[in-house]
Amino acid sequence: MKDRFAIFCGKFVYYLGKKFTSCSSLPGKIALNIEKNLLKNIKKENNTIIFITGTNGKTSTTFYSYYTVKDLHNDVVTNLSGANMIQGVLTEILKKIEKKNFSNKLCVFEVDELTIPLLIKNGLIPNYVVITNLFDDQVDRYGSKEILAKTLRENLEKTDAKLIVNFEDPTLRIITDGIKNEVIYFGVQGEEKEVEKDNLIFKYLNYSSVGFFKAKDDEDFVDLKSYTLRECEDGKHCEVLSKEKTFKFEIKNREKFDIIYNRYNYVASFSLFMTLIRDGIVKCENPEEKISNAISLEVGNGRMENFKFLGKSTKLNLVKNKVGLELSLTEYAKETEKFDLVLALGNTPADGKDLNWIAEVDFKNFVENSLVDTIFITGNAFELVKEKLAKYLENNCLCKKFIFVSKDEFKEKLSKKTMFLAGFSELNDMRSFLENKNK
Repeated sequence: MKDRFAIFCGKFVYYLGKKFTSCSSLPGKIALNIEKNLLKNIKKENNTIIFITGTNGKTSTTFYSYYTVKDLHNDVVTNLSGANMIQGVLTEILKKIEKKNFSNKLCVFEVDELTIPLLIKNGLIPNYVVITNLFDDQVDRYGSKEILAKTLRENLEKTDAKLIVNFEDPTLRIITDGIKNEVIYFGVQGEEKEVEKDNLIFKYLNYSSVGFFKAKDDEDFVDLKSYTLRECEDGKHCEVLSKEKTFKFEIKNREKFDIIYNRYNYVASFSLFMTLIRDGIVKCENPEEKISNAISLEVGNGRMENFKFLGKSTKLNLVKNKVGLELSLTEYAKETEKFDLVLALGNTPADGKDLNWIAEVDFKNFVENSLVDTIFITGNAFELVKEKLAKYLENNCLCKKFIFVSKDEFKEKLSKKTMFLAGFSELNDMRSFLENKNK
């Protein structure tokens, strides 16, 4: 009786609330407040459950993966809203549940890294898990990336899930080396240039510590990738190399393709898709066309999202950690006219309370290799960020480049082409600001 009441209340809140907001997690939260074991108690039969996780790229990979399968199965469930905690996943299940039964679904869920153990504990057992990468992020919550990798391994070993994993992220080997689960590896072929970093030797290093690597005492590079993305010489196509055949795609969005982490998202989605085809979960005679169409779509939702501001084209991108912010700065450094940069950060639990990582970001390299004029630091944590950056800015003679300002004030200071970055808790406000400017 309690389960049914919790389901009723969750559904009611969703159907009432969706008129006003996306209502992406509140229904699940209310249902769990009524019955904390609701997800465990729901009857789940004949479902294919896919978890997509990782520090960066899980939202985009979920988006592309959903759009490759949505027309190939009778009932596909996903959380494209990005509500990736247990209450967000449960909300999507509540929308589809019938008389306490959740059956015969293909579920493509973006899942927060530390939510995977909680979902498994509550009986939502994945059949497939895609892991894009692991970097230090929200260390107050996760601990180090190595601790997080060990936690994920301990929980994934309890399942028979097939793991689709970035072969070129060294941290992920903590999860995959010697694990009993089937592992399907993917990667992105880079420009060969041997680099030594973090006690590893890289045949190519695509970004941060992600590339084709070996330990110093290994004789040879060993390639275990099932799927490798590479660009074709004509610059108009790319290929995914597999053990069986080579798949060729037209590059429909050159700007997005040139962003290296997008390439990893593309090949992660393709690797999952081909594994689902292999296992008979979906059928598709032309997977190249299906994935090519999916990755040409705009993810939006603050993922290199395009806007107009003061008559100029601009972008808004979500940043959560050092690696993500430096990659965003690298992309913005390609701008060919002078611009200002707005970086809005918070320090809510969703962002991570620990903002020490901001002082490790290479702002000096960005300033020296771009046409950026002024960098505005705003958001609810702007004063804390100012404190964290004080020594770095002084040591690198960057104080005059940075202005720290409240959210109420920065909008009046913008007068030229401006690029935008925002943390998780600041993203919606920044999107609303840019959308209103376009009206």
